[in-house]
Amino acid sequence: MRNFTIRHSMFVLSALLCWGFSLPIYADSGPDSGVLDFKENWTSNTFDRMIRGQVTSSEDDQALPGVSVLIKGTTRGVATDLDGKFELEIPDEGAILVFSYIGFQVKEVEVGNASNLTIQMDLDMTAMEEVVVVGYGTMRKGDVTSAVAQVKTEEFITGAVRDAGELLRGKVAGLAISTPSGDPGAGVEISLRGITSIFGSSSPLVLIDGYPGSLNVISPMDIESVEVLKDASAAAIYGARGKNGVILITTKKGKAEKPSVEYSNFASTSSFLKTADFMSATDMREYISQGLIDPSNDLGGDTDWLGEISRDTPINHFHNLSVRGGNNNTRYVTNLSYQNEEGAFLGSGNEEFKLRMDLTQFFADNKVRANLNVLKGIQNYDGRFGGWAYRQALIRNPTDRVFNDEGGYQERPEQFQYENPLALINEQDYRNVNDWTWLTGSVSYFPVQELELKVVGSQHRTTNDFGSYQTRNHISNIRDNRNGVANVSNSLTVENFLDLTADYQKTIGAHRLSGLVGYSYIDWKNSGMSISNFDFPSDVFGFRNIQQGRALREGLGGTSANSSFSDWRLIGFFARAGYGFNDKYNFLASVRYEGSSRFGENQKWGLFPAISAGWTISNEGFLDDNSTLTFLKLRAGYGETGSVSSGPYQSLTRYSYSPTQFYYDGQNWQSVLNPVANPNPNLGWETNIEYNVGLEFSLWKNFISGSVDYYDRTLQDLVYSYPVPVPPNLVGSTLANAAAMRNSGLEISLNIEAVRTQKLEWTTNLNFSTNQNELTRLSSEEFQLQNNFFFTGGTGDPIQLSTHKIEEGLPIGSFFGYKSVGLLSDAPNPANNGTWLIEAPNGEVKSILDATPDDRQILGNGIPKFFLAWNNYFKFGNFDATISMRGAFDYQILNFQRMFYENPTIVYNRLNSAFDPIDGQVLRSPQSYVSHYIEDGDFWKIDNLSVGYSFPTVNSKFFQSARVYVAGSNLAIFTDYKGLDPEVPRTGLSPGNDGRDKYPTLRVFTIGTDLRF
Repeated sequence: MRNFTIRHSMFVLSALLCWGFSLPIYADSGPDSGVLDFKENWTSNTFDRMIRGQVTSSEDDQALPGVSVLIKGTTRGVATDLDGKFELEIPDEGAILVFSYIGFQVKEVEVGNASNLTIQMDLDMTAMEEVVVVGYGTMRKGDVTSAVAQVKTEEFITGAVRDAGELLRGKVAGLAISTPSGDPGAGVEISLRGITSIFGSSSPLVLIDGYPGSLNVISPMDIESVEVLKDASAAAIYGARGKNGVILITTKKGKAEKPSVEYSNFASTSSFLKTADFMSATDMREYISQGLIDPSNDLGGDTDWLGEISRDTPINHFHNLSVRGGNNNTRYVTNLSYQNEEGAFLGSGNEEFKLRMDLTQFFADNKVRANLNVLKGIQNYDGRFGGWAYRQALIRNPTDRVFNDEGGYQERPEQFQYENPLALINEQDYRNVNDWTWLTGSVSYFPVQELELKVVGSQHRTTNDFGSYQTRNHISNIRDNRNGVANVSNSLTVENFLDLTADYQKTIGAHRLSGLVGYSYIDWKNSGMSISNFDFPSDVFGFRNIQQGRALREGLGGTSANSSFSDWRLIGFFARAGYGFNDKYNFLASVRYEGSSRFGENQKWGLFPAISAGWTISNEGFLDDNSTLTFLKLRAGYGETGSVSSGPYQSLTRYSYSPTQFYYDGQNWQSVLNPVANPNPNLGWETNIEYNVGLEFSLWKNFISGSVDYYDRTLQDLVYSYPVPVPPNLVGSTLANAAAMRNSGLEISLNIEAVRTQKLEWTTNLNFSTNQNELTRLSSEEFQLQNNFFFTGGTGDPIQLSTHKIEEGLPIGSFFGYKSVGLLSDAPNPANNGTWLIEAPNGEVKSILDATPDDRQILGNGIPKFFLAWNNYFKFGNFDATISMRGAFDYQILNFQRMFYENPTIVYNRLNSAFDPIDGQVLRSPQSYVSHYIEDGDFWKIDNLSVGYSFPTVNSKFFQSARVYVAGSNLAIFTDYKGLDPEVPRTGLSPGNDGRDKYPTLRVFTIGTDLRF
C-alpha cells in the first residue's frame, strides 16, 4: 500500500497537483540506506555495536515507515523501512535514540544494554492545542470555528523585503498581496476577498500586538507570527474596522531563559525586470533614413536617457539586532533595525530606523502582570525622482544632449511638456521624513487562574516633515521664470487608545468554556499646515526660508498658505462567548456595539453580531479505525462587520471661503463663505454580511493537510455621492448610503509533506482562490444616479477619457472604451487612411473619427478571476532552500505605454513597435483608447528563491546558530503581456490600468546572515 520510493516522488507530486490523491512517499531504505555521512560532532565515541528495533503507532499498532532514528548529540541516524524496522550502529555506552515522525510526538529512548527495541509513538495532539491569535486574545487552534489562517516565521519570504506585507505573498489563500511599484518607498498593495467599497478603502485592518498600524512600522525580523481573520464571524469582534478582514501581527516577546542575542543582516542589489523598448539614437536615424520620421528630429546627439537617470548598482543593506531573555518574574526584548535602500533611479531611496522595546513584569505571586512597550521609527524618503521624470526619460529624443554648449542642462522650453529628466532630479532640494512613536502600557490582574482583568492604554504619535525646492536651473525657472519654487508641509497625528477587557476560560471535564467582555475607546486627531511660494532672491536657503519668496506676499497665483485640523472618536462595547465539548463540538458567538463621531445623528451606532460552529468529525468514535483520515473538521460561520468609509464631518453642513467671490463690508473686501456640502443625518456604516463554510482535513498522519472555504459576502449601505436638487439642498450632491455589492469565492489551501527522510525533507504548499464580484445596486429610492452606472479611471492627456464603467449587474473593474477591429484603408479622404476602425455595440463598423460616446462597450476586466501560489520548502542536511511561485489568471490590462507611445504620429520618442504594421498598414490615428491596447494579463512568476546553509554549532562557544543564505526575487515571469510587468494595481475602481509613469518592477539579488549568540 505504501510501497513508494523516493524515485517515484516527482510522479506522485504531479498526480497530487492534478487533484488526484495518492499515498505518502517514504524512503525505501534497507538497514543502512538512511545512514548519513556527515562529519560527527560526537567524535569521542566509537560505534561498536548494533541496535535493532521496530517502530509502531500506539493508536493502531501499525508499522511506521520513514521514522527518523537519530543518535542524540550527533547527526548519525537512519530511517525505518517499510515494516517500521531499523538497524543502527551505536556507541557501547550512554546512547540515547531520538525518534521523530510527522504527526507524532518526538520520543527519546535510552538504549542501555538492550539489543532490540520495540517503540510505540504517540499521536501529536499539538495541532489541537496550538495557540492561535484572534481578536482581543488567543484561542486553542482546535476551538477555532472561523476562517483564520496562520503564517509562522519559517514560512516567511526570505530576502530583501521592505515590510511585513512582503513576507506574506502567496502564503494565504484569498489574501492578494503585490508590489506593483519598484519605488523603495512604496508599500505593498493588499486586498482580502476582493473589492468591498466604491467610496472607501478595501484594505484589511492591520493590528500590531492589538493596535492599528501599517505594515511598515515594525521590522520584518521582529515578527513572531501573522494571523489573518478572513471571514466576518472572526472579524466581527472589531466591528466598524473589520469589514475588509483583519491581519494580526504578533511581535517577538521575551522568554524566561538566559539572554540571547540575534543579529540578522542582508545586502542586495537590483536591476530592472524589464525595460520598455524605446528608440535609441541609432533606431531613430534608421527610421529617418526610411522616411518614416522627419529629419528635423535628428538633434545630433546620442543619449540613453533611461541610463542617465539610473544607478549602475543600487545597494540595499539591512541590519537587525535583537536581545531578549528573562526569568520567571521579568521578561524583556529589544529589537533595533536599520535599512538603507538606494533606488534603481537617481533621486530615489529610502532610509529607515526602527526600535522596539518590550518589558513584562510579574508581581504578587503572578497575580499581576504589567507590560510596557515602546515602538519608535524614522523614515527618510528621497522622492526627487518621480513619475514625471520617468516619463520625460522615456519620451525625450535620444538624439538630444544632456548638457548644452555652456555646460548647463539642455532644455527646450518651446516644446510642450518636454523637460530634461536629469535636471528634474538634480535641480531639486528634497526632504520627506516620517517619524512615529508608540507608547503602550498594560496591567493584568488574575484574581483566579481562569480570569484575566486587563487595562491597556496606548498613544501613537506620527509626524511628517516635507520640503522641496526647485532651483533656478530647474525648468520651472528656465521656462516659467519662477526664480525658485518652494513647498513645505508638516502634519501631526495623535491616536489615543483605551481597552478594558475581562477574559474568562475554564475547563470542566470535557467541557471548555470561554467568555470575553470589553470596552474600547479611540480618539484620533490630525493637524497640519502647508505653504507654497516662489520668486526667491537666492537658492541658498532652499525651502528652509520659505517666507523670503516674493510671490506669496504679492498674492500671485500658484502660491498658498493653508492649515487644517480634523478629529474623530470611536467607542465600542463587545462580548464573546465560546463553548467546546470533548474536542468535538465548538460554538462561538460575539457581538460589538459601536459608535462613531463621523456618522450622522441618526446612524452613529451600529450592532455587529457573529456566530460560528465547528464539528471535529475525526474525533468521533465511528472514525477510530480509519487509518487514512487523521483530522477532519467542518465549520460554518455568519457575521456582520462594518466600516467607516467617510472622513470626519461628512454628515454635517460644511462651508468654505471662496477664492473668487468677495463682498465689501464698508471697510474691506471679504471672501464669501459658501456651503460646500449638504448635511445627511442618516450617513452611516457600510456593512458586510458574510456566510462562510469551511472544511479542514489531514490525511495519512498529516502527510496531506489543508482547508477549503466558501464565502458569500453581501456588502450593503455602500457610500457614494448622489445628485440632489438645489433648492431645497444647499449644493448639488450628497454623500449617502445607497449602493450594494456581492462577493463570493472559493479558497483552497493544500499542504503536502512530499518527502521526509533522514537525508531530505520537502514540504510543498498550494494556495488557490477565486472571487466573483457584482455591483447589485447603485441607487436607492431616496438617492439615485441619473443612470445605473458611472465612469471612473482616466487615461490622462491628450486622450482624456475615462477607462472603466461601474454599472449595476456588472463586476467592478470593467474596461469601457472603443472596440478596435483594424485600420481604415479606403477612406474618401486618403489622409484618413490608417486611422482606427471601431465596432459599435450594435455591430456597426465605423471610423473612430465618426465615433460617439455611445459606441463604447465593455472590453474586459482588470481583476483576476483566480489566484494560485505554490510554495516549496527543502532541507538537505545543513542546507535549506525555498522557492515560491504565484500567478493571477483571467483578467485584462490596459497598457498605457503602448497606448501613448506605440504611435508614429507623436512628436516625441516612441516605442520601436510604433511602426509595426496593423493589418498591413502603419497606424496614422492620433493617440486613442481602443481595445488594441488591452491585453490578457495572465502570468506565472518565480517570486522568490533562497538557498541557505546552517553551520554546525554544537561545539561552538559563541554561536547557538549561524546561517548564511542567498536569495533572489522576481527571478522570472511567464506571460504574454507586452508591458513591463502584468502585476499592476488591482484595488480601487479602475484596476488593471498599467500607468505610463509607473516605477518599473525590479529583480533583486540578496546575500544575508542570521546569527544567534
